[in-house]
Amino acid sequence: MSLKTVTSIAHHTIKSGFEEKFHLWHEKVKGESRKFNGFLDSFIIQNSELNANEFISVFRFNNSDNLNLWLNSTNREHLLIELEGMSEEKFNLKSYHGIEFWFTPNGPSLLKM
Repeated sequence: MSLKTVTSIAHHTIKSGFEEKFHLWHEKVKGESRKFNGFLDSFIIQNSELNANEFISVFRFNNSDNLNLWLNSTNREHLLIELEGMSEEKFNLKSYHGIEFWFTPNGPSLLKM
């Protein structure tokens, strides 16, 4: 079991007119993920300068085992079905251990995922 905090980052491109519905959906997802052991927090970053329809959702768990329980849950699977009608394309999901990637000069750009 990994003892490092793990951050899961998903890049979403949402259909025009579905932005508010996406925010409501994310709150629903956040509520469900809170029910899982190890949940730390979740938030959305919106790229309003380049494309108002691009969103980054961030979820943090205390370790990779607990994150994987959430990622592989039927709760999350049902919520992802709701997302399909709002998305222009399939979202891209990546996970990172620790917090080092936030501070790495050549680390991942959240807006280019």
